[in-house]
Amino acid sequence: MPLALHAGSLYLIGLFTVSYATILLNAAGIVVPSLRAVANAFQYDLLAFAPAYLLRDKPWAWMVHPGVSILTARDTLLAEGTVRMLREHPEPDAAVVVMGRAHVAGYERELVERHGFVRAEM
Repeated sequence: MPLALHAGSLYLIGLFTVSYATILLNAAGIVVPSLRAVANAFQYDLLAFAPAYLLRDKPWAWMVHPGVSILTARDTLLAEGTVRMLREHPEPDAAVVVMGRAHVAGYERELVERHGFVRAEM
């Protein structure tokens, strides 16, 4: 498992934990200033996602914002897994791969640019 994917997963765990805790505590009328400060820091940090997304083709883009690795590293893992599956099971003429829409473009790019696949127009 790539380090980028671990970093992205930990980042998202932290983001959602802090966000949900802040929302629930605020709804209950409980104000925790340090938790609110961390939530604000996450909000400002999310601004770095846009440049990281634009640089997603670079292997270091996840260092700009770890959240982008959930797309990029997973696209790479999906493509490598598909290539491995096709190598191990060469007998079928076709394969079906199911994924979320956010991965389709990156997955296709991985297959074409790194694994020599050709895009078929339909």
